[in-house]
This record gives sequence, structure tokens and C-alpha cells, in this order.
Amino acid sequence: MDSTDTDAALAPFRAQLDDIDAQLVQLLAERYQVVSEVAAFKARRGIAVVQPARAQAVQDRAVEAGRKAGLDPAFVRSLWGLLIDHAHVLEGGIVARSEEGRA
Repeated sequence: MDSTDTDAALAPFRAQLDDIDAQLVQLLAERYQVVSEVAAFKARRGIAVVQPARAQAVQDRAVEAGRKAGLDPAFVRSLWGLLIDHAHVLEGGIVARSEEGRA
């Protein structure tokens, strides 16, 4: 099978993956919109950005859901760690800007 045949044979799979990737990006955008709303709430109430017990619970729940779906738990834990870390960075920036606005 030459590369043209290979590319043609893989095209439907690649199209499926591209569609899934687009959905993932949209879901991430939605997730971080909610994170922004949470950060604004925390800023108004003086709540700490990092809530270790909540972060652990979110990660544990994702790992368990991933395990049930046949995903590698280490991969899911790592991925959710990145998602949570980025949420903390985003929240921290929003809270800091809010505090600057009140100063």
C-alpha cells in the first residue's frame, strides 16, 4: 500500500478524530468559562483559589470514570492534573485582578 492509498484509507478515521478534537476543544472552552465564573465568585467572597480537597475529588472522580471507560488511570490522572493546574492559574489571575480593582 503506497502513501496515497494509506492516506485515503486513514481519511475516515482522521475525520472522526478531527471531529472529536473539535468537541474536546469546545468542552474545554465551556469548562474554563465556568472556572472563570467560579473565580469571580471566589474573589467576591474572599475564598482561596486552591481548594485541595475539591481538586483531589475532581481528579479521583475522573480517574474512576476513566477506569470504567477503559482508560489508563495514570493518563487520566495526569490529564486532569493539567486541567486543574490550569484552572488554578486562570482563577489566580482573575482573583488578583479583582483584588487590584478593589485596592
